[in-house]
Amino acid sequence: MDHMDYLGDTIREIAGVKAGIIKPGVPVVTAAEGEGLEVIEEVSRGNNCPLIRVGQDITWEHISLSPVAQRFTVRGRRGIYENLKLCLIGRHQQVNAATAVAAAEILTELGVSISPAAVRYGLAAARWPARLEIMRREPLVIIDGAHNFAGARSLRLALEETFPGRSIVLLIGMLGDKERARVAAELAPLARLVVVTRPNSPRAGNWQELAREAKRYTPEVYVIENIGDALDKALSLAGPEELVCVTGSLYMVAEVRGLFI
Repeated sequence: MDHMDYLGDTIREIAGVKAGIIKPGVPVVTAAEGEGLEVIEEVSRGNNCPLIRVGQDITWEHISLSPVAQRFTVRGRRGIYENLKLCLIGRHQQVNAATAVAAAEILTELGVSISPAAVRYGLAAARWPARLEIMRREPLVIIDGAHNFAGARSLRLALEETFPGRSIVLLIGMLGDKERARVAAELAPLARLVVVTRPNSPRAGNWQELAREAKRYTPEVYVIENIGDALDKALSLAGPEELVCVTGSLYMVAEVRGLFI
């Protein structure tokens, strides 16, 4: 549920717009589920497109995870890729990796030379800026562009699973057209304290509203408009063993990233 002012108010409407990328006869790979998958199946059939469904036609099996890397096995249509390594945080990235493997297999069938070794190397080398990216170790600083509810849920699960029991300082700023209340409900209960800032975008709207939502779950909330000052505040309040999580608008997260590199 994102960009609803453009794409529609339901999963079926949004999936219908996104399925516009499907072209006659061109293979389709999707990890969609539920109503979204139903729409993609309908459009694929109508365009006579081979459809590969991640989770059904290609599957994966979790092996282990840590703050450094995670390992898993993908069972593809052309073979089994055992003990793959991915240096991205969050178990949801295993779904993305399986989707990439499915696409690589289709390209191989179309005549592109992609060896199993290349798949393995490519996944191990993959980096994704501002997606659960570690920027500093003491205190541990992680940035993630979780700008909607689905992203916030994936972020919460990744933090709970990868850093269990870690005390969290949350720095967050969201645009006005996002589901602020739902995101706050997902992330604020994890935090010892929250710093709310203003994304550098005309769409920031009433950005302070997020602070009111956060106070429903965390009594210690700070409101600082300047992103650099907000980051300094979060870092100054974080203990050496705490985790500083910077999230929300990609505009804001990108600006914070620029302060570290």
